Amino acid sequence: MDTRRSSSVALTDILSAEVRILESRELKERTLQAVGLENIYPDLVTSPPKHITPMEAGILRFEKKLTVRPAQKGNIIEAKYEHEDPSIASRTLNQIIAFYLEKRIEAYKEKTETVRRYEF
Repeated sequence: MDTRRSSSVALTDILSAEVRILESRELKERTLQAVGLENIYPDLVTSPPKHITPMEAGILRFEKKLTVRPAQKGNIIEAKYEHEDPSIASRTLNQIIAFYLEKRIEAYKEKTETVRRYEF
């Protein structure tokens, strides 16, 4: 059996799962709340859309400006967020990454606790 191939497939699967976490609606919404919808997309607060909530419109806009993908080589995930204000772009991207890291720590903590419950 070629272990390099199975390791590569496993790494690809892992990176895809990590990308899905970073792209999750939950993290986007938490990020918009933490940084402030009024700071990221002030027009959605001052002139709210008619058929959806400002937060929903913010999430949709955020999805269009956030790019998350596995790097071409290695076990790295590339994340980019575009905003007209570089400081807002940096703050927003750093915040979603912080929430992602929290989620990862939480997931591993839960997994460790589950394993401990089943140890003899």
